[in-house]
Amino acid sequence: MKKICSFALACSLLLKLTAIAPAEAQAPATNEGKTLADVAREARARQRSQSSSLGISAVFQNGEREPEYRSKLQGLMSRSAFADLDAAAESARSSKDRFAGGVWKLYVFYDTVATPLAGDRATSAQWTQHIAKLQDWIKARPSSVAPRIALAEAYRSVAWKARGGGFADTVSDANRMQFKKEDEIAHKTLIDAADLPVKCPHWYFVMLEIARDQSWNKQQTRELFEQAIGLEPAYYHYYREYALNLLPKWHGSAQEAEAFADESYLRIGGRQGAFVYFEIATVLYCMCDDEPVKPTLSWPTIKEGFAEVQESYGTTMVKLNRFALLAYLYRDREVARTTLARVGDQWEPAVWRKLDSLNSARAWAGLPSL
Repeated sequence: MKKICSFALACSLLLKLTAIAPAEAQAPATNEGKTLADVAREARARQRSQSSSLGISAVFQNGEREPEYRSKLQGLMSRSAFADLDAAAESARSSKDRFAGGVWKLYVFYDTVATPLAGDRATSAQWTQHIAKLQDWIKARPSSVAPRIALAEAYRSVAWKARGGGFADTVSDANRMQFKKEDEIAHKTLIDAADLPVKCPHWYFVMLEIARDQSWNKQQTRELFEQAIGLEPAYYHYYREYALNLLPKWHGSAQEAEAFADESYLRIGGRQGAFVYFEIATVLYCMCDDEPVKPTLSWPTIKEGFAEVQESYGTTMVKLNRFALLAYLYRDREVARTTLARVGDQWEPAVWRKLDSLNSARAWAGLPSL
């Protein structure tokens, strides 16, 4: 109960701040006669002024590819260039730039800096070193929200590393306790970040993950999601995350999840609504079980959403694989054949789970096995 109350208090405060910060005339004055918007602007100015002499624009160029961006961020982390990292976070947040596939640069920023260089293969010692680096970033830049969000993500990753990915009844008591301990540290880290002047959409993304970890009730999770889209409605990553929270394995239902997809499409509207609809469909329909699911969302709308991905952002192999899987599940042989041919041998295990599943789809579409 104390945990829920502390979360509600922090989110209530956060909702008030995000509601008034953009409107300077409505922001209450501080003791120094400054508005909250003034404080936020000054914090960003300090971050920019403390960046390297080359300037962040000399480090990151417009139009660079995602792997190049990740590599530069990793270089800044290795050198403890915390001012430059803060400037990169602010740039990604304010520009709302996207990479191929429509992936937000801000999402890639946190996905990179929250993880050791070795990624999923990182050892416990490497995770410990990386967390220490993030804590150094916080000490050096105590008013920055970016390292706190990254640290929360890192602690959550450590929690899941301790738990493992098996079903609940396969997790030992010791591993379950370790999971809860690390996950609660992640939760507290985010709560502490809520008091900072700069607000970031990815704060909500990580909190939605924690809401799932800690089995928050549906009303609490929905309120969190509504606050998220109130801050930045175009950050589609938390539409995907909220849809995941509605799946049956997280105490939801297929009907709830599909209703959310329909609601989101109507709420956003147009091609961007279809884009989010496609993204939600890729969460709901996957090769998670031996038996393929029977999807019921609108296939024409999903196709429209994927067309928006290609035309506005360019596609990626991950999203091409996802669209190929959806075409197979919807039994659209022509689209499946064309898309699987484009995928070729660049298949994604995260999408198909195993090669046999992909080859079943290829055989049905009239293509040879890999």
